[in-house]
Amino acid sequence: MPLLQVAPFKTDSERLLLVSPELADVLSTIIRRLRGSSRAIPLVTSYDVHERVWNPPMPLLFQRDIGTEHRAFTPTRSASF
Repeated sequence: MPLLQVAPFKTDSERLLLVSPELADVLSTIIRRLRGSSRAIPLVTSYDVHERVWNPPMPLLFQRDIGTEHRAFTPTRSASF
């Protein structure tokens, strides 16, 4: 079974999660699409609706292109692939 490595955040501790092969395949597809011809996931800023602050640029998995910009999906925006 594949493991998903989650970077430290609130508790400053890294986590490893067991994921199904199907989920690993979906995540791999998302990452491949985001990277495109580069090797890095684009950095995007996002707004935290609960804290009411803008987060610094991060390589978020759930982002989309709007014109020439990369933007994070908002909690009210549903992803349609």
